[in-house]
Amino acid sequence: TVTNSYWDMDSTGQASSAAGIGIDSTNARTQATYAGFDFTNTWVMFEGDTRPMLRGEYSTTLFTPHALQLMALDLSANYRLGTDLNLGAALAAGGNGYYSDVWGAAGFKPVGNASTPFTGSLDGQGHLIRDLRINRTNESEVALIGQTASGAQIHDLGMVGGSVHGGSNAASLVGINYGGILSDLHTNVTISSTARGAGGLVARNRDNGIIRNSYATGDVSGAENVVGGLTGENWGLVENSYATGNVTGVVFTGGLVGANTGTIRNAYATGQVQGTQYVGGLAGYSGGLIEYTYATGDVSGVTSVGGLVGDISTGRVADSFWNTDTFTGPGAGTIGGSATVESLRGLDSTALRDASNYATWNLATSGGSNAVWRIYEGQTAPLLRSFMQSVTVTATDIGNKTYDGQNSGTSGYTTDLGTTLDDDLLLGSLTYSSASQNAGSYSTTDGGLSLGGLYSGQQGYDISYADTTLTIDKAALTVTANDASKTYDGLAFTGGNGVSYSGFVNGEDVGVLGGALVYGGSAQGAINTGSYAISSHGLTSGNYAITFVDGTLTISGQPQAQPSNPAAEIPQAYSSILASLQHNIGDDNAQPPSFDSGDLYRIADSGIRLPEGLE
Repeated sequence: TVTNSYWDMDSTGQASSAAGIGIDSTNARTQATYAGFDFTNTWVMFEGDTRPMLRGEYSTTLFTPHALQLMALDLSANYRLGTDLNLGAALAAGGNGYYSDVWGAAGFKPVGNASTPFTGSLDGQGHLIRDLRINRTNESEVALIGQTASGAQIHDLGMVGGSVHGGSNAASLVGINYGGILSDLHTNVTISSTARGAGGLVARNRDNGIIRNSYATGDVSGAENVVGGLTGENWGLVENSYATGNVTGVVFTGGLVGANTGTIRNAYATGQVQGTQYVGGLAGYSGGLIEYTYATGDVSGVTSVGGLVGDISTGRVADSFWNTDTFTGPGAGTIGGSATVESLRGLDSTALRDASNYATWNLATSGGSNAVWRIYEGQTAPLLRSFMQSVTVTATDIGNKTYDGQNSGTSGYTTDLGTTLDDDLLLGSLTYSSASQNAGSYSTTDGGLSLGGLYSGQQGYDISYADTTLTIDKAALTVTANDASKTYDGLAFTGGNGVSYSGFVNGEDVGVLGGALVYGGSAQGAINTGSYAISSHGLTSGNYAITFVDGTLTISGQPQAQPSNPAAEIPQAYSSILASLQHNIGDDNAQPPSFDSGDLYRIADSGIRLPEGLE
């Protein structure tokens, strides 16, 4: 026998069944439909919003979408996510347009409201809630948790995908946070409201509520006032937080916060902001404290429009900046007479990446610090370090190199994250720079060697470098003495014939060498014919290991003098002498004869001094 059993004719597409009672989807979410159900001990449902669920599905450790919804059974309990929760299929319509799970077209029902707020805790344990969908444009406090009260704590949770469309006070996580502590949260959910109040994470943060170490990246739009990328309104504390989504509102519209009467510290916004009145890159309005903040998005509006704050009516704004490349107007659209504004400056995109402009901030330019902010000089504006993962980089190609005239270069690297490193988040190339290009040893431990070139973004890495040492060895330089030659002249050889160089780097020449070139070797003082070594030395260098190579001096033998014409006549000055010699052989009238070289030598041997040219 089948009794007290029902099927949904709309979602199943079945008009009949062998047993049970057919109902439509509207009546399926009405408690009165389920005659015979024990809603005190066995079943639970939220009138008009869900089908019946078993009370046994309730748990303080959340593993299912139903368990998430059933947090509403005990608003003071301590909950934790046991896994990532994907709400997409559970909240989606079927192919026929009807919803087969417990929820209907309005989607998830917010946990807690103005009458019965959530006062417990929710520990996300680093898990994600995916594809939350809420469509309740005529309701207030529209979010995963409608409203909190003092004592509520929500932390270590992420929300990704989906959308929330509400009436007033629409957000992804909390509609109105009355004194709760919200920390280490992030959300990327599209938010819109048809009435007052909209925020990427929280619509309104009131009664000293705290939002810390959190960010929102989804777009936010509100049809009325107090609209912000992170929270529409802040009466408490917002610190170490940021928003990147585009924000559209009417009055009190800001990239981070719509209207602030509390404290905003160490925060920034990068989205475009559009509104009508009181429109700012960070906050539309402020009557509280804003310090150590910046905004970089384009801002447009009609009255009281500022790069950082639309209107500073009272309170204090200090040590904050806006991007003059994206918004050319003033940092504050209007400033009240009792407001204090100190060091509110416009910086262009280049100056925003210059660490020297943040002298009063708790900012680090190197990894591994405890600073609030981290900047990669010349690459990024300040980043909130708490959202970045620490990584240590070890250079693999720095150790020994040969002098090349350069004091910088690039290197490969490894990291202490191994295969878990996300290469898409570690940008740039590892570079090194030594205090000098000269040969020697340089270490990161004493500042003689610096590493850099790698950088990352907000959800990336806080990069540190392992200590390392660079040794620059001397380059090889060969100095070769040039060969020389001469004909024997009876004079001693001295010096050399110059040298040639092989091995200079980086366009350097002899001008970088010390000492003085000195020649030596057996060639020095050589007179006689033969081959002699020409050596060189005396040059010095701190960057080159100099090898000296000898050259050769060749002295060739003196050639025997020859008359230009062996048949040439004997000079007239010696004719009488020659004639008398011939007279001795009986020829008184003989003319001066011609002699070959042998005859001349014989004349010389006889003791007669021959004229120059015949020796």
